[in-house]
Amino acid sequence: MVPTPVSQRLIQRARDQQVLNSLGMQTVPMSSNSLTFARVDPDGDPTPEWKDENAAFSNSDVGISGVELNAKTIVCGVSLSHELASDSPNASQVVEDTIAKAIAGAIDEAGLTGSGSGSTPQGIYGHSGVTDTALDATPTYDDFSDLYHRLTTNNEQPNGLVTSSRTMKTLDQIKDNEGRYLAPPQSWDQFSKMTT
Repeated sequence: MVPTPVSQRLIQRARDQQVLNSLGMQTVPMSSNSLTFARVDPDGDPTPEWKDENAAFSNSDVGISGVELNAKTIVCGVSLSHELASDSPNASQVVEDTIAKAIAGAIDEAGLTGSGSGSTPQGIYGHSGVTDTALDATPTYDDFSDLYHRLTTNNEQPNGLVTSSRTMKTLDQIKDNEGRYLAPPQSWDQFSKMTT
């Protein structure tokens, strides 16, 4: 059994290292195995109207549906020799840091690409209603500018971009024909960029 103070410390360390958490992913405390969370449907916004003073106006509907959240459990067990734990004053710190980093990476992976089957959470990538856009083998700033403007056209404000370090390296090293680095478009600066 992991003592509660150690467990809470590990959970907080993992949260601090999660890419998705830093981009605004919510942690929802659950007192049962499932919880229904309200959300506005994609075309469910109410319709505002202009009116004169003291004039009647009509209400509009808002499309709200429930999203069922199901609790999932992530664990990480390690073996440590008694001798190392006794002889090394920082062994427990190193183990805690390593576990927190591993858990953070696993939660990020599940949050992005989790299958949703069995005990694995459903990630954003496979969720219905999420548009999937394949990039060319060598992505360009135009690819991400198109994604940014697709979202803003639908009244969404993109706040972050999560990609692989390989993709970030490709974009970071784009040069013109004379070997000068290209400046990214203005939309690129609107993203908080994270790799995982």
